[in-house]
Amino acid sequence: MNLKRLIITLIISVFSLYHTAFPSEPLAAYLSNTDSLWHVIDYKGAEMFAPVKAFKIKGYSEGMFRFLVKDGIDKEWMFVDAKGKIAFKPDCDNVGDFHEGYAVVDKYTDDSRLFSAFGFYDKTGKEFIPIKYAHTIRFSEGLGFVMEKRSNKYINHDGKTMIVLPHASGGVFSEGLASVTNTKSLMGYINKKGELQIPYRFGEARDFSCGLAAVTIDAAYGFINQNAELVIPDKFPIVGDFKENIAKVGKYNYDYQLTWGAIDKTGNVIIDYQFSFLREFSQGVAAAKKNDLWGFIDAAGSYIIEPKYFFAGSFINDMAWASLRDEGIRGYIIKEEEFQVVIPEDAAKVFDLRENKFVF
Repeated sequence: MNLKRLIITLIISVFSLYHTAFPSEPLAAYLSNTDSLWHVIDYKGAEMFAPVKAFKIKGYSEGMFRFLVKDGIDKEWMFVDAKGKIAFKPDCDNVGDFHEGYAVVDKYTDDSRLFSAFGFYDKTGKEFIPIKYAHTIRFSEGLGFVMEKRSNKYINHDGKTMIVLPHASGGVFSEGLASVTNTKSLMGYINKKGELQIPYRFGEARDFSCGLAAVTIDAAYGFINQNAELVIPDKFPIVGDFKENIAKVGKYNYDYQLTWGAIDKTGNVIIDYQFSFLREFSQGVAAAKKNDLWGFIDAAGSYIIEPKYFFAGSFINDMAWASLRDEGIRGYIIKEEEFQVVIPEDAAKVFDLRENKFVF
């Protein structure tokens, strides 16, 4: 390979790496105090389309931005596509984000607004599943739960009934199982055939993650596997779900203050209880708060970024939300602690579109 071709190849490689590390995808949205509009930015900090006039942004999912246009008794919603164009305005009182192509919607059925009927919209704004059910839960692993007065069931993307639960209510499927609750408020798990794979015996039964699910027995948390074996004893007052084979766990001291550490999949404490707050692990690190400041730790509990931030989020696609109060800087950092994207000073609110939550 000659020198000229080598240089061109290196330039293309660097360019490709840059765009892989920081994709042209939605990163965040902020409400500007200057124009009272929502500005949607990508991983380079560039605005993706013209600012949007709305009361609040509520989520981003499957290429669609969900905005609450008007709050109050009569809410108004709209979905905006990736080019900034209004895709549709749903005729409903409440609407969720899209999952597997469909969004849960509901409408009030009485003047007192105490009761609602639920259904699903598709991405064209069409009422895919009629708004007639007492309750619905989003699609997951190809199935969505719907509840009627006399029939609870899971349907597929064609609206066909796949599982009937005459005496139980269901949750979302995760790793092939869904938590279900019987008439005695005990929880267990079914498989995709509708068979009760793990009997009703838990006060709380969460989704499976990394092969384990958090459950409560006598009010304390432990973890079970898909064979219903309690592989981590129920001894924790509060836990998170397993992410990257690590779960955060909390305990209370004599002043009833909560401190956080972390365990591995055998239940061993791998990070001592020392943090006032701990986020879930993502890309090998977790944001941790101690002495009112946030930093980032590795799986051994050692700081890879010293605690100096007023607030910090999780690393996703190599960037994490962080703010320095004294310097007045807020935005997204990389692991080298450099701010890759800085949010303008006139931002009144900031919404992270990767986790669908407000960070400021």
